[in-house]
Amino acid sequence: METINNDTSLIGCMRESPDPRAPYNQRHKFLDIIIIAVTAVLAGMDTWNEIADWAASKKEWLEMFLELPGGIPSHDTINRVFQMVEPENCMTHFFDEPAPCLVK
Repeated sequence: METINNDTSLIGCMRESPDPRAPYNQRHKFLDIIIIAVTAVLAGMDTWNEIADWAASKKEWLEMFLELPGGIPSHDTINRVFQMVEPENCMTHFFDEPAPCLVK
């Protein structure tokens, strides 16, 4: 399997998004939470509970490219993080230039 480590990947684009949380008491990595939510929504999940349940069922797969130091975040954690996220900051770098997989 190919390692995802370039800035044109979803992870690379999201890595540039600022973490709005206080720097202390962070059990989960900001990037992990964002990537879990984005991939879960792409898989058809609609609610915070569905996102967390999907992530728990895909934990082995997610561990292949995310660090998950605190395990899978709860639906409450995912919800709280997204309450703090400024959408324009989160997606700024994602749309700067199209990813190679989106270009014909």
